Amino acid sequence: MVTPTEMIEAEMDNLLANIAEDRKLIIGDLLGIRNSILETLKEVDQILKDFGVDPNEKTTNKEEW
Repeated sequence: MVTPTEMIEAEMDNLLANIAEDRKLIIGDLLGIRNSILETLKEVDQILKDFGVDPNEKTTNKEEW
């Protein structure tokens, strides 16, 4: 027979396992988002270079429209 304490311990173990799995999934998703952003930034840099703009150059001159 299972005691109430054993039932609570089993439920707690299950919850902790679920939290650990959710954490892994969240971290994996965040890494995927990060990689996607980095790839997009590389594409934007290349587009800027194709237009003759150095994406790494700092500009302080702001022209009025």
